[in-house]
Amino acid sequence: MYKNSEKFSAMTCVKVGRLLLKRFAKSNVFHCCSFFSIIGAAIVLACDNDLLTPTEYIRLNEADFVFSVLLFFEVFIELLSKGIAKYCADSLNILDFLIIVLHVFCFIAEPSLGYDIFNPTN
Repeated sequence: MYKNSEKFSAMTCVKVGRLLLKRFAKSNVFHCCSFFSIIGAAIVLACDNDLLTPTEYIRLNEADFVFSVLLFFEVFIELLSKGIAKYCADSLNILDFLIIVLHVFCFIAEPSLGYDIFNPTN
């Protein structure tokens, strides 16, 4: 009897959690945060050039990292709230996912190639 009630409560918690994620993913706050993280990432990309001082370059890379983390959480929340099938049905969600995969690949590959994005040597 105890095992069944434990499974029931765990399933109830999962359903309640997913319901809360769905409500949050549909809220204006979530959409505003998503919008400003995309705008911020675009501004960071627009500011990147060869004339930056090393300090400015470090700050720009830190901002890029912050916006990448925000986009990662946006993708993660939408993926959990919608499910894989509904998430992949929208082509813009697939684009967001590919952008995150490329960012993660860059953050992993650059230090292994001897280039540290937060502490440039030149």
